[in-house]
Amino acid sequence: MNYDPKEEKRNVTSEKSESINHSKNTYSERDYYPNHIGLESENLLFKNLQTTRRFFCSPRQLSETLEIVALALIIFLGVRGIAQNFIVSGESMSPTFQPNQLLIANRLAYIDIDITWIPWHTGNQWQPFGNPEQGEIVIFAFPGDTERDFLKRILAVPGQTIEIKNGTIFIDEKALNEPYVTDPWFGTMPPQIVPPGNFFVVGDNRRNSFDSRSWGMLEKDLLIGRADFRYWPIQKLGFIKHHEY
Repeated sequence: MNYDPKEEKRNVTSEKSESINHSKNTYSERDYYPNHIGLESENLLFKNLQTTRRFFCSPRQLSETLEIVALALIIFLGVRGIAQNFIVSGESMSPTFQPNQLLIANRLAYIDIDITWIPWHTGNQWQPFGNPEQGEIVIFAFPGDTERDFLKRILAVPGQTIEIKNGTIFIDEKALNEPYVTDPWFGTMPPQIVPPGNFFVVGDNRRNSFDSRSWGMLEKDLLIGRADFRYWPIQKLGFIKHHEY
């Protein structure tokens, strides 16, 4: 095989020309997209925009925030209309309840719904959950000062006759069995008929309770609700048992 220097020079020249042509045909994205700044720069710009907007809310974000606040307010008011929490103060219901215990009152238990707008109904009020009953523990506004709330037990309901003989409660001439009373009171009260829309309420601690024995009957309109749940202390957590006679 004969070596030809001219041939080698021609090949070198050809490769160089091809390289030059390839270089001419190679283009950059900047040539076609002069405003394109690259992925890394775009991410940096996006972070800067996020930092800039951190202290501002878009109309959509503001609208969603207002919706959440409104929903929370509706839920709060709804729950408040169904239940209400109370703290026990004093020992008038001892030993059933002790001071500083936390209770929840069921505000729907004795609710009255006006149905006078229903043409075919003969009554004026509808009690979907019934009326207060004997033995139930209720929370009510004190008749002498409606800013104060009392916790007592219902012993007599409308139409019943209540009498106290040496500390023993008689309802319609029948003595009540009261296992929750641990410190008896030996007072006496003549027979009284509970009028419509009223209740006779007494504390379990008969020696230390300001109740219907002193200030008379309790009107139903002053009832706040029935004490249904105790959530403090933890050892006493649970639903409250109402006595049945």
